[in-house]
Amino acid sequence: PHIGSASFETRDRMALLVVDNISDALAGKTPRSLVPTYCK
Repeated sequence: PHIGSASFETRDRMALLVVDNISDALAGKTPRSLVPTYCK
């Protein structure tokens, strides 16, 4: 990661996105941020 992600707000939002992605996956939904090579 580069220096742009070093703020508390950015790291906090990144953590929340991880939680959202896990929640989506467990609910059988498509996660909000997929690595492009795994998109179908």
